[in-house]
Amino acid sequence: MRIWHHRHAGPLLTLWGVAVAIAAGLYWMENDQPALREMIDPLYYIILIVMLITTWRWFRVRGRKDRRRSDRRHTDRRGTDDEPAAS
Repeated sequence: MRIWHHRHAGPLLTLWGVAVAIAAGLYWMENDQPALREMIDPLYYIILIVMLITTWRWFRVRGRKDRRRSDRRHTDRRGTDDEPAAS
């Protein structure tokens, strides 16, 4: 499924699914052992920050120098106009 600049959403949805599963596991541990609450709370923020960074990197627009859409064979020419290319 391509949704943003012809990019697949599968990797992004997989990361979010894994993050929600980890957060659910931490929540379950926190409810099972309340003494761990002070240690687990910062992990929620770490998961949130990591997911915001990865989501931002997925959504950011590619620059004009991105060579993924162009033919790389044309950019790797060894000869110039002044000297002929080596055969």
